[in-house]
Amino acid sequence: MLLVFSGDPYLARVEANKEARFQNLPPRLLPPSEENLRGLFSPGLFETSQGILDFSALSDEDWQRAKAYLEAVPEDRSVLIYDPKPTSGRTRWYKRRAEVRHFPTPRFRERVIFVQNLFKTHGIKAPAALAHLLAESNADTEGLVWEVEKLALLEGPLTPERVKALLGAPPASSAFDLMEKLERGELGEALALADELMRQGENPLRILGALAWHYAKLTELALLHEENPRLSVEEAARALGVAPFSARKLVKSLRRQPPEALEDALATLLTAELRAKTGSDPRLALEAALVRLCRKSGTPAP
Repeated sequence: MLLVFSGDPYLARVEANKEARFQNLPPRLLPPSEENLRGLFSPGLFETSQGILDFSALSDEDWQRAKAYLEAVPEDRSVLIYDPKPTSGRTRWYKRRAEVRHFPTPRFRERVIFVQNLFKTHGIKAPAALAHLLAESNADTEGLVWEVEKLALLEGPLTPERVKALLGAPPASSAFDLMEKLERGELGEALALADELMRQGENPLRILGALAWHYAKLTELALLHEENPRLSVEEAARALGVAPFSARKLVKSLRRQPPEALEDALATLLTAELRAKTGSDPRLALEAALVRLCRKSGTPAP
């Protein structure tokens, strides 16, 4: 039997390792080499090529070679495959020939719950705001686990300010901080914040992408408010597919942002991203976009 683990790279790997231990196999990932492919299907008592076939970086050529072996596997032979992001061709093949266990990446409210469960696992007592802070960070699923493990080693009370300073990945709320400064016409502070994020290792393209995402959500929110001026934060969160924490910030931002400026802001950010990806200095592209966004911003709400 072929058993494929797909979806979130971290969750799929954890579940593949669990299944390997259950089947008394070494919980290790093996490259799909000729030797490993042969050894997996005819293991000896001291066979070293036992474990989980790692297809995460599989080329088309390697897939064709591996597929020939997989098609010859007896039905009573168990083969574990780690393939978090299979191609459409492999996905179709797996549907016919394998059992697929898919573990999607937690998103939005599920991501907050994932962090809260990590807190419980490590015995961390923290306010709900901390789970939202980590869930809003740019860390991937494995990064969230590392961040929580790091917090578990700390002594004393955990506050949002203390945790934010320790985050390995800048929180996505930094995009909200940038937006607030731009909306208030505080260009110097916006440029300083962007510089600080880049000095912490953040890629300018990721900052542009985060800003574009937020302005796109603001545009969606503006349309929702046109349809229902009494839209609640909870209703906005569900409609936008974001956590209530983000929805509240978007609602607050929309009150300060002139609706006619949203389309121009998106165009500015998309143009800057295109320039950064086609030869221009990404840092200069980001800074130029911030200058334009600040000039187009409205006056803050009283």
